Amino acid sequence: MAAILCLSPAPTATLAFLGDVMLGRGVAAAHTSGGWETALAPISTELQAASLALANLESLLTSAPLLPVEGETGKSLPYDLRAGPQGLRTLLVAGIDLVSIANNHTYDSGPQGLADTRRSLVEAGILPVGPGGLPVYRQAGGLTLAFLAYDDINVRFGLEEAAEAVTTARRSGALVFVSIHWGSEYVPAPNPRQQAVALTLANAGAAVIWGHHPHVRQPVKWVQGEGQSRPALVAYSLGNALFDQTTPPAAQLGALLRVTVDREGVLSAEIIPFEIDPRSGIVVSSLAPVLLPGE
Repeated sequence: MAAILCLSPAPTATLAFLGDVMLGRGVAAAHTSGGWETALAPISTELQAASLALANLESLLTSAPLLPVEGETGKSLPYDLRAGPQGLRTLLVAGIDLVSIANNHTYDSGPQGLADTRRSLVEAGILPVGPGGLPVYRQAGGLTLAFLAYDDINVRFGLEEAAEAVTTARRSGALVFVSIHWGSEYVPAPNPRQQAVALTLANAGAAVIWGHHPHVRQPVKWVQGEGQSRPALVAYSLGNALFDQTTPPAAQLGALLRVTVDREGVLSAEIIPFEIDPRSGIVVSSLAPVLLPGE
């Protein structure tokens, strides 16, 4: 009797990434009567279908007061992007699993604001990532995934230490995803610092580098790391995902990055562009996915 060999398919996972999400200010004002569940509706199917979905959360979930910051003309209060916990309904219904909280608003209300935000996220079942160099690990599709998050705006993060954290996580058998708040606001191209950071982290073994802060879309590029079997995928900026910015017009155009990975890195990637209503900040329409050519 002939033996039948059954080969299990190689494990894969699909991840969906969004850019900047802000749940306060004009977005909160537009939802005083409810409706949080539909704020990301045009892209929620793609988010829910992913093994894991991620976004950068710009709002502190706190009532702690804003703290003055030193600027060119003296001390002033930062932009008030604080939000109440009701906005988390948007993320939960849309299918967001993790959020980066490493950005230039992380400490707008000091340690108390950060602690409140972490607590609200964890209680809601959303995993916060960052700030700092400790990875957050998740299992998806039979793969071990490690997530790191850094802010490069308030103070430049330690690139050497970040590269070491990436390498350590990769050597443990995890695929590594790095969130970075970086770049120049409203500029549609990465600056030299972004490109240098991307290359260093690709060399260290990052599979995906996911950027935000410019509030406009920047290119998604393959960056081949030295000695790595596959190139890293670098999304320099995915633009806004939920924000109330009325200018420039490019701030009303966001993108969802959908990535399929296996044990070695990225297998495929595609971009799903979408449009935001500047009055309410909600996503109003999305376009057909655009497959990114391979390296």
